[in-house]
Formats: sequence, structure tokens, C-alpha cells
Amino acid sequence: LERREMLGLIDEQRNKQEIEIQAKKQELRTKVDSLKEKLKKLDAASKEGKSIADELRGLEKSLTDVKPQYSEVIVKYKEFFEKHPKSSEGVRAGVNAAMLFVDGENFAEATQILASVLNYVDKSHLYNNQISLLYVSLLEQQGQYKEALAVLEQMIAGLKKDSNQLPTVLF
Repeated sequence: LERREMLGLIDEQRNKQEIEIQAKKQELRTKVDSLKEKLKKLDAASKEGKSIADELRGLEKSLTDVKPQYSEVIVKYKEFFEKHPKSSEGVRAGVNAAMLFVDGENFAEATQILASVLNYVDKSHLYNNQISLLYVSLLEQQGQYKEALAVLEQMIAGLKKDSNQLPTVLF
């Protein structure tokens, strides 16, 4: 398979998980709405009303707890990036893995992957500036202000050398 097709299969797996999660959430929302309607018709202090209220609380908690488990997809994105770090598909796989870590609030892993990605992206490429800004945001999120400032200073130095890059940073 070509790189794009291989990456497409990983994307497909991720999309399938997202669709399954959305379906599960919709199912839970439907149950929550149904119970809310039942509860409106009952006395909340009655035994049946308390039972429905308890069930409703449990379903609402389940709704907030339903999250995709991307660990397998993240591994595949990371492996793809490691095999193809210099290709645009590899860069995208690395960024996708990082973003999934951000979604899971694992900022340290996301930062580590983006640092690796930045080693392979051409400094004059649009992706470099956009990924660098994301990287800076993650460093700031973790209180690594000196490191974030150093990255920004590198970007500014690059802009002074090539003012054509300015629109890619201000975008």
C-alpha cells in the first residue's frame, strides 16, 4: 500500500471509533430525555420518582464518561510517523497522534511528538509555523515558559530573515 492509503486506513479506524461514540452518546441522550419526561409526570418525592431520578443521574454521568479509546490509533499514528517522518503523510500522522493526546489531556506526550515532528518539517514550510505555535501552546500549558519563549524567538528570527513567512504566522 502507498503511504496515503496506509494513513487513510488509520484515519478510517479513528473515524469509525468517533462514529460509534457519537451513536452511543445519542442513545444515552435519548434515554435521558425519556426519563426526564417521565420524571415531569411523577412526584419527584415518590418512590418511583426517586428511582427514575437516580437512574437519570447515572445515565447523565455515563454520558459524560463516554469517550473514545484512541490508544491503538495513537500507536498506529506514531508508528507511521516514525516510519515516514520526512513525508507530508508522516508529519500529518505525528500531528494527529499529538492532537489525540491533547484531547486526552496528555500534554507531555503531545509535546514530545510535536518536538519530533518539528525536527523533520522544513523550516520554511507553512506546517512548521503552525506546528510550532501549537507546540508553544503546549509548552505554556505545562508551565514551560522559557522553552516556549525560545521557540517563539526562533520563529521571530526566521521571520526577520524571510519576511515572506509573516502571513503563515499571522494566519
